[in-house]
Amino acid sequence: MIKKGGADIDLLKRRFRAFAGVNNAGKVIISNNFNRLGLLNDTFRSRRFDQIVQQENDRMTSLAAERSTYKDRWQQAIQSNGVLVEEAKIPFPRKERSYPELKQLYFGRTIRNMLAALGMAIFGYLEFVTEVLRPLVRLRSIPNPDELVYLFFGGGLLFFGRRAYKTLRAFLLYRDIAKDIESIGEALVQTLHQFGHIKTQLLELNVVTKLDSDGVVTCHLEGGTTYEKSSFLKCLIEILEVVDNPRYIIIRKSRLFKLIPQRDYHSVPEILSGKQELAQAFASNWNNRVGRCELVYAYSTEGRLILLKSRIRSLAREFDTEPMRESKWQ
Repeated sequence: MIKKGGADIDLLKRRFRAFAGVNNAGKVIISNNFNRLGLLNDTFRSRRFDQIVQQENDRMTSLAAERSTYKDRWQQAIQSNGVLVEEAKIPFPRKERSYPELKQLYFGRTIRNMLAALGMAIFGYLEFVTEVLRPLVRLRSIPNPDELVYLFFGGGLLFFGRRAYKTLRAFLLYRDIAKDIESIGEALVQTLHQFGHIKTQLLELNVVTKLDSDGVVTCHLEGGTTYEKSSFLKCLIEILEVVDNPRYIIIRKSRLFKLIPQRDYHSVPEILSGKQELAQAFASNWNNRVGRCELVYAYSTEGRLILLKSRIRSLAREFDTEPMRESKWQ
């Protein structure tokens, strides 16, 4: 099905990042994301698209007419959520959400999501095949039921083969980033404080990560000034997004079941790449808080090869969505 909404919806989503408002559905909070409109995730892929849009238009018109109620909702949100927090948001790719049942299984933009999506899809397919074949076998309406079973099995193998390969490959090659985001944030804060980019005392700072019901990993810094929080988020997003053209690269190392070596690639933030001393300090803090790592100077001959490799083989490359910044009262 052709995606409906197209460029207009994409533009609207970008504009909503700049304007905060009260959620139209669910808990009364103030945020700046497009989801605060309360639209269903599958609205723009639904066969009832026109009907849903009309219903949403009627709902928006009704809400707009209730000016006094809207004012009360703003006051309620401000009283119950007193601080505007800017956080890094790591969404899970929307195209994986073809099964509503997966909603309760999402833990973030992680390998576990890929495994959950694959498992649920295969389970749903097997259930469908069973429901189709059972009455046909009972009625003996097909002379060779084994051939039909093989046909369904082959179709399932073709349909799920690519997804299964991608999921298994990610599971074997990379450590789940959700396990390390908080530790990465702590190593980042320690380094920024060490070199004066964050002046607030470390005891007054706290890196907070959350996994919400919509399958999104969020991370923000509690304590510190607005500038310090903004610097932290900018650096964290640089670390989590796909490697582009950094001065230094950190290779995150681990072992699956203590046997299979795993490597993932992250950019050292630009603010910590000006001098080798800064990058080395960040790598040292990473090694202490996150785990084994290797610091690579990307402009050397060896570093160029690793840079090319990191652009192709990294966990961030496995996903189509990018980390983003979001403001939310909480």
